[in-house]
Amino acid sequence: MTGDEDAEAREIAHGLIQGYIGPDHKVIQMRAFYAALVQALKQARDKGREGPESH
Repeated sequence: MTGDEDAEAREIAHGLIQGYIGPDHKVIQMRAFYAALVQALKQARDKGREGPESH
């Protein structure tokens, strides 16, 4: 993973965590969090399949 890809992954993870973790540090919408996580992983996988020349 390049530095840019690392930064993008951290940004996505941070957004997911902030959107679905409450002030008590518990997931407040588990189904929505899981769906968002699965979507992000699918997008990352698809982006990886495109190959480095398309980035």
